[in-house]
Amino acid sequence: TVVVQLVVVDRQGASSAPFTTPVKLTDGSPPVVVITQPKANQSISLFTKSTKTVKSKTKGKKARKVTTRKRTRLTFVGGAKDPSGVSAVFITLERLSVAPKKKAKKKKARSAATTAAAKRCIWLEPKTGFVSRSCDKPVLIRTGVRQGTWAYRLASRIKTVAGTYRVSVYGTDGAGAFGNSAAARDRIVRFTVKG
Repeated sequence: TVVVQLVVVDRQGASSAPFTTPVKLTDGSPPVVVITQPKANQSISLFTKSTKTVKSKTKGKKARKVTTRKRTRLTFVGGAKDPSGVSAVFITLERLSVAPKKKAKKKKARSAATTAAAKRCIWLEPKTGFVSRSCDKPVLIRTGVRQGTWAYRLASRIKTVAGTYRVSVYGTDGAGAFGNSAAARDRIVRFTVKG
């Protein structure tokens, strides 16, 4: 925002009293929003294992080690900046493929015409999980953004499966411009979840 002083001058040279008003300048460019986690082509384990020693309550019995397995909750983190400030950051999470099961039966190949006609993608819908919808209509998920850092963590009820995913990030600046001015390698990240 800059302060502008206006003076109106007529054809005879007479001028008005000065009038001061603030004017908000907008650059028209969307903010620069980058993804720092996960890294490009990173492999993430579907489950995390933790081992702890449990003491026996019965006298004379030895302590034993117990290993637990917990499903990993995907977390996305990055930065966002713009001269007018960043008011919102959105991500889209697309599942590109599912890892084949070990004993999966071979399915009949669909014709190229059927596949091309479908044009459906699997997007994360935060309330219901992964859904199939048009590739032209991704689900925008609003993230938390604070002091130039944004983050989003999948809810525990969302069950991810082993496969390949792509996360993209967008932002809205203080002037209302939506999009992303960052280089494609910084705003679109492909990663793998391994079972």
